[in-house]
Amino acid sequence: SYAVGRAEMASALEPTLRALYEEFTASRACCYAWDCGASIRAVIQRELTTGGMHSNPPMHCALARDSDGIARGYCLFTVKWGLFEEMKGLGHRAVDHATRSQQLHVRELVYTDIEAYRSIWSWLATVHDLVGEIYVERVPADDPAPRIFLEPRLLHAQLHPEGTWWRVVDAKGALEARTYECASSSTTLLLEIQDDNELCPWNSGLWELTVDGATGVAKATRATPDDAAEAEATIGIGELASLLTGAVTATYLHGCGLLQASDRATLDKVGAIFATRRPPFCMDRW
Repeated sequence: SYAVGRAEMASALEPTLRALYEEFTASRACCYAWDCGASIRAVIQRELTTGGMHSNPPMHCALARDSDGIARGYCLFTVKWGLFEEMKGLGHRAVDHATRSQQLHVRELVYTDIEAYRSIWSWLATVHDLVGEIYVERVPADDPAPRIFLEPRLLHAQLHPEGTWWRVVDAKGALEARTYECASSSTTLLLEIQDDNELCPWNSGLWELTVDGATGVAKATRATPDDAAEAEATIGIGELASLLTGAVTATYLHGCGLLQASDRATLDKVGAIFATRRPPFCMDRW
């Protein structure tokens, strides 16, 4: 296991956290850039310049380091001191327990390998004997906890069905801005996009998507979608957003009748083009 310990919330810590965050999010869609200034990103930047004391309760950081002293993960958290608040008449206990009335709230957990993840969780479980509950606000769909914890039912995991909402406004821009995981050889797909609600009619039509390695180039081959005979695959604009982010697979959409492919080989090609290493994840509030 890695050594885990508290790190002072200070500006000097920012490059380490940024590097870990960028490595953690590199293979995931829907993550904010570290310095975008939105939501929890802005909170973290502020806390790093105020020693974590601007938040109420204060924000703390734990770093996991390997045997060479290299940082492999971090956890940002706050602790709600429920018992003392109750004694002062300021409110109820954070956790309904006679002696462990505190709640440890994990605001962000970032790791670059599974050993960092295990080490941080082991540290969280023993860091304070007055903590009666550890609350993690949001985790990715492929979070390891349900598979590696001895009793995953005690996680009390909750699924929020709404997830993240996406609407593709510029199909060409979205297709070309995305990073692809294809092999080095170039692949071309004739994709019919249907934007039926007429909010963005420029998206509708037949697009020639050429993917070479990690990059893609999209070219409109005709102005209207009247003749779809040339298309290898057809998809709606809403389903395109799900496919672009990796939220669902081409096979799943095809099974739901939301993606039409000329044959099985074409469906496999669509799946290969839009495959992602990790499911999408947005750890920030909107």
